[in-house]
Amino acid sequence: MDVKNRAKPDLAQYMSLFRTFFLGNASFAESPVALLTLPVAELPTVDLERWLAPLLGPEATVTFESPRRTGADVLAEVRWGPHAVQLATLPVPVPDDVLARSLELTPWEASFRAYVRSHQRGHWLLRYSGVYTTGVEPYLALYHLLRGFQLLPGPQQPLAVLNEPAFTAHPYAAGLPLGDEGLWETAREIPPVELWTGTVGFDLETGHWLLTQGYRLLGQPELAYFPPPGEDLAAAQNLLHEVFLYRHAHRKPVARGDVLWLDPQGYFELLDGRELEQLTPGTYPIDIVRAVPAEAVEALLAQPPGTQP
Repeated sequence: MDVKNRAKPDLAQYMSLFRTFFLGNASFAESPVALLTLPVAELPTVDLERWLAPLLGPEATVTFESPRRTGADVLAEVRWGPHAVQLATLPVPVPDDVLARSLELTPWEASFRAYVRSHQRGHWLLRYSGVYTTGVEPYLALYHLLRGFQLLPGPQQPLAVLNEPAFTAHPYAAGLPLGDEGLWETAREIPPVELWTGTVGFDLETGHWLLTQGYRLLGQPELAYFPPPGEDLAAAQNLLHEVFLYRHAHRKPVARGDVLWLDPQGYFELLDGRELEQLTPGTYPIDIVRAVPAEAVEALLAQPPGTQP
């Protein structure tokens, strides 16, 4: 592995990394690229080159844009093949507002959330900066890099993986299988959206809606859904994942106005969500998912070609 630790850092590039992580980013919730936050009990005492070389191979490069190569306040970029990941280490716990947008929204048990809060003393930021801008490839690269953290001493391994742009989090160990290149074709075919995406709720006059977070980073619009009375939250989230996977697997574009058959849930229609885009804080496209009543299915399926799945 080729390591570049410049005695006189390129100030423009250093400031680029500094701006990426610290200037104008009170929140990474609107990040246009995949970005992960890793709370840890201890920051690394082994420098990046030593523990990443066996994972990424001899052609990988680590460019340090900070005087430090390990511990706190490290700024660096790792490159291998078509991928690049910017890294930063911070000697402080993850801020409460970031935890509220990630850890506190995870479906994992309360004991996991409490453990992370009580043990974290510092954290990493990992931001994808390679050739891919959307889709599964940035996440596969990030999770491949995450495998290298297993080579660090136990207290220096991540306590969790927080995904602020997707408003979710999961235990570090839960994502480790995705770092195995042997599983990547499966992940490309069926992305693990339960790990890479989340949902938030918002209230309108019509009631409480769900809005996905993270689909935009995988190349699709976010989805809004108004659960009928009595529908379980997990069932509603699973429905939205099914819509995502239907679109992902469909050979033809699935557009607004199309009707989808999701077995066994039934028929669902995709509607224009531009009015919701004006009512939510994000700056991304939204489609509405609406269940089609049984009595209306026949009429919808009789619409001209191009409006059916």
